[in-house]
Amino acid sequence: MGYTKGYGAIAEIYDKLNAEIDYSAWADFVEKNFDRYLAVRPTLLCDLACGTGSMTVALAARGYDMIGVDGSEEMLSVAYERSEGKNILYLLQDMRRFELYGTVGAVTCCLDSLNYLTEDGDLAECFATVHNYLEPDGLFLFDINTPYKFEKVYGNNSYILEDEGSFCGWQNEYDEKSQLCRFYLSVFREDEDGRYFREDEEQCERCYSMEEIRAALAESGFEFLSVSADYNFSEVGDTTERWYFAARCKKGIYTHKDRKAQVRSYLGKTVEIGIDRPVGYVHHKGEKTLVYPINYGFIPNVLGGDGEELDVYLLGVSEPVERAECRIIGIVHRENDVEDKLIAAPIGMRFTVEEMREAIDFQEKYYHTRIEALDA
Repeated sequence: MGYTKGYGAIAEIYDKLNAEIDYSAWADFVEKNFDRYLAVRPTLLCDLACGTGSMTVALAARGYDMIGVDGSEEMLSVAYERSEGKNILYLLQDMRRFELYGTVGAVTCCLDSLNYLTEDGDLAECFATVHNYLEPDGLFLFDINTPYKFEKVYGNNSYILEDEGSFCGWQNEYDEKSQLCRFYLSVFREDEDGRYFREDEEQCERCYSMEEIRAALAESGFEFLSVSADYNFSEVGDTTERWYFAARCKKGIYTHKDRKAQVRSYLGKTVEIGIDRPVGYVHHKGEKTLVYPINYGFIPNVLGGDGEELDVYLLGVSEPVERAECRIIGIVHRENDVEDKLIAAPIGMRFTVEEMREAIDFQEKYYHTRIEALDA
Protein backbone atom coordinates (compact mmCIF):
# COMPACT_ATOMS: atom_id res chain seq x y z
CA MET A 1 0.00 0.00 0.00
CA GLY A 2 1.36 3.44 -0.93
CA TYR A 3 1.93 6.24 1.55
CA THR A 4 0.21 9.57 0.93
CA LYS A 5 1.92 12.80 1.92
CA GLY A 6 0.20 15.27 4.21
CA TYR A 7 -1.71 15.28 7.48
CA GLY A 8 -5.09 13.83 6.50
CA ALA A 9 -4.52 10.52 8.25
CA ILE A 10 -3.30 11.89 11.57
CA ALA A 11 -5.37 15.10 11.89
CA GLU A 12 -8.09 13.46 14.00
CA ILE A 13 -5.62 11.65 16.28
CA TYR A 14 -2.89 14.33 16.31
CA ASP A 15 -3.68 15.42 19.86
CA LYS A 16 -3.55 11.83 21.07
CA LEU A 17 -0.11 11.44 19.48
CA ASN A 18 1.06 14.52 21.37
CA ALA A 19 -0.77 13.92 24.63
CA GLU A 20 2.43 14.56 26.61
CA ILE A 21 2.68 18.19 25.44
CA ASP A 22 1.85 20.69 28.17
CA TYR A 23 0.36 23.62 26.25
CA SER A 24 -0.21 25.53 29.47
CA ALA A 25 3.54 25.35 30.17
CA TRP A 26 4.25 26.49 26.59
CA ALA A 27 1.89 29.45 27.12
CA ASP A 28 3.70 30.21 30.38
CA PHE A 29 6.97 30.19 28.44
CA VAL A 30 5.52 32.69 25.96
CA GLU A 31 4.48 35.06 28.71
CA LYS A 32 7.80 34.70 30.53
CA ASN A 33 9.51 35.86 27.34
CA PHE A 34 7.10 38.78 27.05
CA ASP A 35 7.97 39.86 30.58
CA ARG A 36 11.67 39.30 30.05
CA TYR A 37 12.08 41.14 26.74
CA LEU A 38 9.14 43.54 26.35
CA ALA A 39 8.01 46.56 28.33
CA VAL A 40 4.35 45.73 27.63
CA ARG A 41 2.77 42.43 26.66
CA PRO A 42 1.35 42.44 23.11
CA THR A 43 -2.35 41.93 22.46
CA LEU A 44 -2.42 40.38 18.98
CA LEU A 45 -0.46 37.17 18.33
CA CYS A 46 -0.02 34.80 15.40
CA ASP A 47 0.37 31.07 16.02
CA LEU A 48 2.24 29.82 12.95
CA ALA A 49 1.71 26.20 11.86
CA CYS A 50 -1.03 26.09 14.48
CA GLY A 51 -2.16 22.57 13.56
CA THR A 52 -5.23 21.54 15.54
CA GLY A 53 -5.21 24.81 17.46
CA SER A 54 -4.25 23.58 20.93
CA MET A 55 -1.65 26.32 21.44
CA THR A 56 -3.82 28.92 19.73
CA VAL A 57 -6.72 28.21 22.07
CA ALA A 58 -4.45 28.12 25.13
CA LEU A 59 -3.22 31.64 24.37
CA ALA A 60 -6.70 32.88 23.48
CA ALA A 61 -7.86 31.67 26.90
CA ARG A 62 -5.33 34.07 28.43
CA GLY A 63 -6.92 37.05 26.72
CA TYR A 64 -4.82 37.40 23.56
CA ASP A 65 -6.36 38.07 20.17
CA MET A 66 -5.22 35.14 18.07
CA ILE A 67 -4.55 34.35 14.42
CA GLY A 68 -3.79 30.74 13.54
CA VAL A 69 -1.99 29.87 10.29
CA ASP A 70 -1.61 26.34 8.96
CA GLY A 71 -1.18 24.64 5.60
CA SER A 72 -3.40 21.63 6.33
CA GLU A 73 -7.14 21.87 5.77
CA GLU A 74 -7.68 18.72 7.84
CA MET A 75 -5.75 20.09 10.83
CA LEU A 76 -7.58 23.43 10.65
CA SER A 77 -10.91 21.60 10.59
CA VAL A 78 -10.07 20.16 14.02
CA ALA A 79 -8.90 23.62 15.16
CA TYR A 80 -12.22 25.18 14.15
CA GLU A 81 -14.14 22.63 16.22
CA ARG A 82 -11.87 23.20 19.20
CA SER A 83 -12.29 26.98 18.95
CA GLU A 84 -16.08 27.10 18.84
CA GLY A 85 -17.29 30.21 20.65
CA LYS A 86 -13.85 31.84 20.57
CA ASN A 87 -12.98 34.76 18.30
CA ILE A 88 -9.97 33.21 16.55
CA LEU A 89 -9.09 33.88 12.91
CA TYR A 90 -7.72 30.81 11.14
CA LEU A 91 -5.94 31.07 7.78
CA LEU A 92 -5.15 28.19 5.42
CA GLN A 93 -1.72 29.29 4.18
CA ASP A 94 1.85 28.13 3.58
CA MET A 95 4.01 28.99 6.60
CA ARG A 96 6.85 30.09 4.31
CA ARG A 97 4.87 32.82 2.56
CA PHE A 98 1.70 33.53 4.52
CA GLU A 99 -0.13 36.86 4.39
CA LEU A 100 -1.76 38.71 7.28
CA TYR A 101 -3.92 41.82 7.29
CA GLY A 102 -1.35 43.76 9.31
CA THR A 103 1.40 43.33 11.86
CA VAL A 104 1.26 41.39 15.13
CA GLY A 105 3.09 41.78 18.42
CA ALA A 106 4.48 38.24 18.53
CA VAL A 107 4.60 35.03 16.51
CA THR A 108 4.74 31.57 18.05
CA CYS A 109 5.60 28.33 16.26
CA CYS A 110 5.66 25.21 18.41
CA LEU A 111 6.02 21.43 18.24
CA ASP A 112 8.93 21.30 15.77
CA SER A 113 6.79 22.71 12.95
CA LEU A 114 9.85 24.41 11.47
CA ASN A 115 11.52 21.03 11.00
CA TYR A 116 8.91 20.34 8.32
CA LEU A 117 10.62 22.95 6.13
CA THR A 118 12.87 20.58 4.22
CA GLU A 119 14.13 22.46 1.15
CA ASP A 120 17.20 24.71 1.05
CA GLY A 121 16.15 28.28 1.75
CA ASP A 122 12.79 27.34 3.30
CA LEU A 123 13.80 28.33 6.82
CA ALA A 124 15.13 31.75 5.81
CA GLU A 125 12.04 32.37 3.66
CA CYS A 126 9.74 31.56 6.57
CA PHE A 127 11.74 33.74 8.96
CA ALA A 128 11.67 36.64 6.47
CA THR A 129 7.87 36.41 6.23
CA VAL A 130 7.55 36.31 10.02
CA HIS A 131 9.81 39.37 10.22
CA ASN A 132 7.64 41.18 7.68
CA TYR A 133 4.49 40.78 9.80
CA LEU A 134 6.00 41.48 13.21
CA GLU A 135 5.83 44.90 14.79
CA PRO A 136 9.21 46.55 15.52
CA ASP A 137 10.82 44.72 18.47
CA GLY A 138 8.11 42.05 18.32
CA LEU A 139 9.08 38.56 19.47
CA PHE A 140 9.40 35.35 17.49
CA LEU A 141 9.17 32.33 19.83
CA PHE A 142 9.62 28.83 18.45
CA ASP A 143 10.94 25.37 19.18
CA ILE A 144 12.79 22.96 16.93
CA ASN A 145 14.01 19.37 17.18
CA THR A 146 17.74 19.02 17.80
CA PRO A 147 20.34 16.93 15.93
CA TYR A 148 20.50 14.68 19.01
CA LYS A 149 16.79 13.87 18.69
CA PHE A 150 17.12 13.04 15.01
CA GLU A 151 20.13 10.81 15.54
CA LYS A 152 19.26 9.09 18.82
CA VAL A 153 15.49 9.30 19.32
CA TYR A 154 14.17 9.16 15.76
CA GLY A 155 17.03 7.42 13.95
CA ASN A 156 15.68 4.31 12.26
CA ASN A 157 13.51 3.39 15.21
CA SER A 158 9.91 2.18 15.23
CA TYR A 159 7.16 3.16 17.64
CA ILE A 160 3.64 1.98 18.40
CA LEU A 161 1.10 4.52 19.66
CA GLU A 162 -2.19 3.09 20.88
CA ASP A 163 -5.31 4.74 22.24
CA GLU A 164 -8.98 3.85 22.53
CA GLY A 165 -10.40 3.66 19.02
CA SER A 166 -7.09 4.30 17.26
CA PHE A 167 -3.72 2.70 16.65
CA CYS A 168 -0.63 4.12 14.92
CA GLY A 169 2.53 2.36 13.75
CA TRP A 170 5.43 4.77 13.23
CA GLN A 171 8.62 3.86 11.33
CA ASN A 172 11.48 6.38 11.10
CA GLU A 173 14.15 6.55 8.42
CA TYR A 174 16.89 9.12 9.09
CA ASP A 175 19.60 9.97 6.55
CA GLU A 176 22.47 11.85 8.20
CA LYS A 177 23.87 12.99 4.85
CA SER A 178 20.70 14.72 3.65
CA GLN A 179 19.63 15.53 7.24
CA LEU A 180 16.14 14.33 6.35
CA CYS A 181 14.04 12.01 8.49
CA ARG A 182 11.05 10.32 6.87
CA PHE A 183 8.18 9.11 9.03
CA TYR A 184 6.04 6.28 7.68
CA LEU A 185 2.77 6.22 9.60
CA SER A 186 0.07 3.55 9.46
CA VAL A 187 -3.06 4.74 11.24
CA PHE A 188 -5.93 2.41 12.18
CA ARG A 189 -9.17 3.99 13.36
CA GLU A 190 -12.35 2.34 14.58
CA ASP A 191 -15.47 3.03 12.52
CA GLU A 192 -18.99 3.32 13.94
CA ASP A 193 -19.70 -0.34 13.14
CA GLY A 194 -16.64 -1.46 15.12
CA ARG A 195 -14.49 -2.22 12.10
CA TYR A 196 -11.05 -0.60 11.73
CA PHE A 197 -9.90 1.15 8.58
CA ARG A 198 -6.29 1.92 7.69
CA GLU A 199 -4.57 4.99 6.26
CA ASP A 200 -0.86 5.21 5.41
CA GLU A 201 0.90 8.55 5.45
CA GLU A 202 4.45 9.78 4.89
CA GLN A 203 5.90 12.86 6.54
CA CYS A 204 9.39 14.34 6.51
CA GLU A 205 11.41 16.58 8.81
CA ARG A 206 14.78 18.23 8.33
CA CYS A 207 17.47 18.45 10.97
CA TYR A 208 18.89 21.97 11.39
CA SER A 209 22.07 22.84 13.26
CA MET A 210 22.27 25.69 15.75
CA GLU A 211 24.45 27.59 13.28
CA GLU A 212 21.91 27.23 10.47
CA ILE A 213 19.06 28.50 12.64
CA ARG A 214 20.96 31.51 13.95
CA ALA A 215 22.23 32.35 10.46
CA ALA A 216 18.66 32.26 9.09
CA LEU A 217 17.51 34.55 11.91
CA ALA A 218 20.30 37.03 11.21
CA GLU A 219 19.67 36.88 7.46
CA SER A 220 16.02 37.79 8.06
CA GLY A 221 16.70 40.75 10.34
CA PHE A 222 16.20 39.16 13.76
CA GLU A 223 18.19 39.76 16.91
CA PHE A 224 18.90 36.45 18.64
CA LEU A 225 17.86 36.65 22.30
CA SER A 226 18.07 33.19 23.83
CA VAL A 227 17.87 29.45 23.35
CA SER A 228 16.96 27.05 26.13
CA ALA A 229 16.33 23.37 26.69
CA ASP A 230 12.84 23.70 28.15
CA TYR A 231 10.11 26.11 29.24
CA ASN A 232 12.18 27.14 32.27
CA PHE A 233 15.15 28.54 30.32
CA SER A 234 17.42 25.64 31.26
CA GLU A 235 20.79 25.57 29.50
CA VAL A 236 20.97 23.43 26.38
CA GLY A 237 23.22 20.36 26.43
CA ASP A 238 24.42 17.49 24.26
CA THR A 239 21.28 15.44 24.98
CA THR A 240 18.73 18.23 24.62
CA GLU A 241 15.91 17.02 22.37
CA ARG A 242 14.26 20.34 21.63
CA TRP A 243 15.58 23.90 21.46
CA TYR A 244 13.35 26.80 22.50
CA PHE A 245 14.27 30.06 20.78
CA ALA A 246 13.45 33.70 21.40
CA ALA A 247 14.31 36.33 18.78
CA ARG A 248 13.46 40.00 18.39
CA CYS A 249 12.33 41.63 15.16
CA LYS A 250 14.59 44.56 14.31
CA LYS A 251 13.21 46.91 11.68
CA GLY A 252 15.31 49.29 9.65
CA ILE A 253 18.58 47.38 10.17
CA TYR A 254 20.82 45.66 7.68
CA THR A 255 19.76 42.14 6.84
CA HIS A 256 22.22 39.41 5.96
CA LYS A 257 21.80 40.21 2.26
CA ASP A 258 22.49 43.89 2.94
CA ARG A 259 25.68 42.95 4.77
CA LYS A 260 26.76 40.71 1.91
CA ALA A 261 26.37 43.65 -0.47
CA GLN A 262 28.24 45.93 1.93
CA VAL A 263 31.16 43.51 2.22
CA ARG A 264 31.29 43.02 -1.55
CA SER A 265 31.45 46.80 -2.05
CA TYR A 266 34.99 46.79 -0.56
CA LEU A 267 36.36 44.46 -3.23
CA GLY A 268 39.11 46.34 -5.11
CA LYS A 269 39.14 49.30 -2.73
CA THR A 270 42.20 50.66 -0.94
CA VAL A 271 41.63 50.84 2.82
CA GLU A 272 43.57 51.31 6.02
CA ILE A 273 43.18 48.44 8.47
CA GLY A 274 44.05 47.98 12.10
CA ILE A 275 45.84 44.79 13.18
CA ASP A 276 44.78 43.25 16.49
CA ARG A 277 46.27 39.77 15.90
CA PRO A 278 49.70 40.25 14.30
CA VAL A 279 52.04 37.56 12.99
CA GLY A 280 52.94 35.28 15.91
CA TYR A 281 49.84 36.15 17.95
CA VAL A 282 48.79 33.23 20.17
CA HIS A 283 45.07 32.61 20.58
CA HIS A 284 43.75 29.97 22.98
CA LYS A 285 40.55 28.52 21.50
CA GLY A 286 39.18 26.02 23.96
CA GLU A 287 41.75 23.25 24.19
CA LYS A 288 43.43 24.36 20.96
CA THR A 289 46.21 26.93 20.67
CA LEU A 290 46.15 28.93 17.45
CA VAL A 291 49.28 30.81 16.35
CA TYR A 292 48.66 33.39 13.63
CA PRO A 293 51.07 33.01 10.67
CA ILE A 294 49.75 36.21 9.03
CA ASN A 295 48.48 39.57 10.22
CA TYR A 296 44.77 39.61 11.05
CA GLY A 297 42.84 42.78 11.64
CA PHE A 298 39.76 44.86 10.88
CA ILE A 299 38.40 47.93 9.13
CA PRO A 300 37.78 50.48 11.91
CA ASN A 301 34.15 51.51 12.49
CA VAL A 302 32.77 49.12 9.86
CA LEU A 303 30.62 46.34 11.34
CA GLY A 304 30.45 42.82 9.97
CA GLY A 305 27.59 40.34 10.19
CA ASP A 306 28.49 39.28 13.73
CA GLY A 307 28.12 42.83 15.06
CA GLU A 308 31.88 43.27 15.42
CA GLU A 309 34.21 45.28 13.19
CA LEU A 310 34.72 43.72 9.75
CA ASP A 311 37.64 41.27 9.84
CA VAL A 312 40.50 41.30 7.32
CA TYR A 313 43.26 38.80 6.55
CA LEU A 314 46.42 40.65 5.45
CA LEU A 315 48.61 38.67 3.04
CA GLY A 316 52.10 39.56 1.82
CA VAL A 317 53.41 41.15 5.05
CA SER A 318 55.62 38.74 6.97
CA GLU A 319 56.39 40.98 9.96
CA PRO A 320 53.96 41.97 12.73
CA VAL A 321 52.38 45.39 12.08
CA GLU A 322 49.86 47.58 13.87
CA ARG A 323 48.27 49.24 10.84
CA ALA A 324 48.48 48.82 7.08
CA GLU A 325 47.26 50.50 3.93
CA CYS A 326 46.22 47.77 1.55
CA ARG A 327 43.90 46.71 -1.25
CA ILE A 328 40.99 44.30 -0.76
CA ILE A 329 41.61 41.39 -3.14
CA GLY A 330 39.14 38.78 -1.92
CA ILE A 331 36.19 37.83 0.26
CA VAL A 332 35.84 34.71 2.39
CA HIS A 333 32.19 33.60 2.37
CA ARG A 334 31.38 31.28 5.24
CA GLU A 335 28.47 28.91 4.64
CA ASN A 336 25.71 28.90 7.30
CA ASP A 337 27.35 31.86 9.00
CA VAL A 338 26.52 35.56 9.06
CA GLU A 339 30.20 36.50 9.16
CA ASP A 340 32.15 37.11 5.95
CA LYS A 341 35.79 38.25 6.01
CA LEU A 342 37.96 40.25 3.65
CA ILE A 343 41.38 39.35 2.23
CA ALA A 344 43.85 42.20 1.68
CA ALA A 345 47.36 42.65 0.28
CA PRO A 346 49.83 45.52 -0.16
CA ILE A 347 48.94 47.68 -3.16
CA GLY A 348 50.22 46.08 -6.37
CA MET A 349 50.68 42.61 -4.88
CA ARG A 350 48.59 39.75 -6.33
CA PHE A 351 47.63 36.29 -5.09
CA THR A 352 45.78 33.39 -6.70
CA VAL A 353 42.72 31.87 -5.04
CA GLU A 354 44.82 28.82 -4.13
CA GLU A 355 47.43 31.05 -2.46
CA MET A 356 44.72 32.91 -0.56
CA ARG A 357 43.17 29.70 0.67
CA GLU A 358 46.54 28.31 1.77
CA ALA A 359 47.34 31.52 3.67
CA ILE A 360 44.07 31.62 5.64
CA ASP A 361 43.70 27.87 6.13
CA PHE A 362 45.08 28.10 9.66
CA GLN A 363 41.70 29.46 10.77
CA GLU A 364 39.21 28.86 7.95
CA LYS A 365 39.83 25.10 7.86
CA TYR A 366 37.27 24.85 10.66
CA TYR A 367 34.53 26.24 8.36
CA HIS A 368 33.00 25.53 4.97
CA THR A 369 34.08 28.52 2.89
CA ARG A 370 34.09 29.95 -0.60
CA ILE A 371 36.60 32.59 -1.75
CA GLU A 372 35.48 35.36 -4.10
CA ALA A 373 38.60 36.91 -5.67
CA LEU A 374 38.91 40.32 -7.29
CA ASP A 375 40.84 39.06 -10.30
CA ALA A 376 39.12 35.68 -10.66
